[in-house]
Amino acid sequence: MPNTTTHRKGGSKGANGYGEYKVRNASPKQIAFIENLLATKNHNYNNLNLAELNVQGAGEIINALLSCDNKAGVVIAPTERQVQFAQSLVTSKEGGQELLANVLQSRSVHSLEQLSRSDVSALINGLKTSKTKEVVIQIKDVGAYLVDETIYSIRQGQESKKWQVWSYSDEAKKYQRNDKEVETKVLSKVDETNRLTLDQAIKYSAQVGICCHCGRTLTVLKSVAGGIGPICAKRYR
Repeated sequence: MPNTTTHRKGGSKGANGYGEYKVRNASPKQIAFIENLLATKNHNYNNLNLAELNVQGAGEIINALLSCDNKAGVVIAPTERQVQFAQSLVTSKEGGQELLANVLQSRSVHSLEQLSRSDVSALINGLKTSKTKEVVIQIKDVGAYLVDETIYSIRQGQESKKWQVWSYSDEAKKYQRNDKEVETKVLSKVDETNRLTLDQAIKYSAQVGICCHCGRTLTVLKSVAGGIGPICAKRYR
């Protein structure tokens, strides 16, 4: 393996048919990634000047380092995104908790974050094809529910009749449907005790100007003043 790159130095003058230009330096992310690989891989890049790398040279060095073996005793930690995805699969897939427990025991660790990147990747691949758990719905009525200190508008599709979980977005200034992971988590937890009272529904709807039951903007003056429309209000005690 070479210990340098044959590419032009980053920041140096280059040339093409349209005139001179400056060669692009490797990005900060590329440099940080290379530094991490240099610290964890067996390699012979002993005198590498990272400040002189350009984008293409950095890419080649990254690929070369990725093909190297890890140094003895080095565990490459999983990324935050890997851990989040693995945790969602463990929660939503049949046998997920059991498989995770077996992997943790075999590696003598106590959490996903302590596993190696390759172990978490293998766990993800093992769970991807597993059957998704059927969520047992413990509520009978659509409406506004408080779960884990967040108010959700839980509805049913008009045609599919499948349960949907919506929440108010401060950024969008409207209710938006949550992704599948959040829906599964909320629907597996919610029960009738989480349903808002009429006073709570009025208070929250008035704060955002949108009915927390149906998700519609309050426009009728009486509804705006009262915090909730008369039809939706009848759904609460």
